[in-house]
Amino acid sequence: MSKYTYSHESDWKLRNLNRVAEPKCEQYIKRRMLPYVRYGLDALDANVPMFKIPKIIRSAPDFIVFNEDDKPYFFEAKAFKKTVKLKIEDLKCYREWNRQMPLKFFFYYVGEGTYCEATFEDIVNIVKNHKPEIKSYPERADNKYYELYTSWLPNFVNF
Repeated sequence: MSKYTYSHESDWKLRNLNRVAEPKCEQYIKRRMLPYVRYGLDALDANVPMFKIPKIIRSAPDFIVFNEDDKPYFFEAKAFKKTVKLKIEDLKCYREWNRQMPLKFFFYYVGEGTYCEATFEDIVNIVKNHKPEIKSYPERADNKYYELYTSWLPNFVNF
């Protein structure tokens, strides 16, 4: 462990050992033959004090994708096992990113091998309409997230 590794990071690193979201998302983008570029930071590969970087920058979406009409949008990849966990603080940052350019999410359901896309507006509406439970990650009680059920999200498709 580096000098920048803290006790709360061990739970976070364990949760993120098996990263599948970005590779599956990239595979999906390539299969659709859409131009794209990798965009966001990958804190999992960094051995630096990421907490010193402003939250808005740390929460940058994973990709910029160009749709069939050549219009760019941000694409954030998320993988999950049972329910989607979206950090409240990240959603605040995503709101700012969405103001700059449309933001979409790629949700990959690991256990089922399925995926769906949702816009930032879809997620805002889900939170407003379903009022999901707010939980905290074990490493920090103030690191709160919404727990979203797959039935609330757009239809999942086999990968």
